[in-house]
Amino acid sequence: MATFDDFQKLDIRVGTVIHAEPNDRASVPAYKLRIDFGAELGVKNSSAQLTENYAPESLKGRQVAAVVNFPPKKIAGFRSEVLVLAAVSEDAGTVLLRPDRDVPPGERVS
Repeated sequence: MATFDDFQKLDIRVGTVIHAEPNDRASVPAYKLRIDFGAELGVKNSSAQLTENYAPESLKGRQVAAVVNFPPKKIAGFRSEVLVLAAVSEDAGTVLLRPDRDVPPGERVS
């Protein structure tokens, strides 16, 4: 079981996607995202397997929730710095988690 202290170690923030494009080198279809997390964190990269429900142009301007304090990871030649959060189900596929109203980039999720 995870504890509340474990949860508090995660830094989950809201960011705004400013660019999305296919990652042609990925073995599983994925997008390379550039996400703005505001003045404190700046713009970060993420590799995200969202191709079944989202076109790249539909992601631009969309707010997403992401874990921002994992170490960067190289994915198919791309440096992924944050983990975008999504619900994954057999019926609906991968569906982004996001606020139901716009909030300033960089706001914490708790």
